Amino acid sequence: MPGLEETGYLTSTTAMEVEAVPESLLVIGGGYVALEQAQLFARLGSKVTMLVRSRLASAEEPEASLALMGVFADEGIKVVRRATLSGVRTDPKTGQVVATAAVAGGEEEFRAARLLMATGRRPSPTPCTWKPSASGPGTGAKSSYTTPWLPQIRGSGLPETSPGTANSSTSPRPTGPGS
Repeated sequence: MPGLEETGYLTSTTAMEVEAVPESLLVIGGGYVALEQAQLFARLGSKVTMLVRSRLASAEEPEASLALMGVFADEGIKVVRRATLSGVRTDPKTGQVVATAAVAGGEEEFRAARLLMATGRRPSPTPCTWKPSASGPGTGAKSSYTTPWLPQIRGSGLPETSPGTANSSTSPRPTGPGS
């Protein structure tokens, strides 16, 4: 998105770290996270405008979207549907974020103190890796993502321990009905 990095935009994570409620907030997106954040900030006192490509909660039935539109209208949240964002910038005179979007066949500008991008997250194509601690199991040391002894996790989700303990793969396993 042209200009996005320069705006100091918020994400669902960084929005929870702001030290002051913005006077106004422009939310891009119409999914669950966007809905939650828009309503939260509106209830905290921000003037909230949402730019949505299709409709609110588009994965749900259209009736749910209509109900949400009514609730948001009652709460003073402006929802602009069928908006295609084409660029964002910061107005050097006011410091506001200015978003340009195609709406109903024309271009419109939307202004707010802050911009929240809530359009979803893309999965990383990089395979997951881990950085094991210098110590092994039972030492209390933590790994940064997961442990190198992942194959020792049983279906119960409990790590296997030393042989002969109740949680060990060498322990007798129950047999018979229900086991």
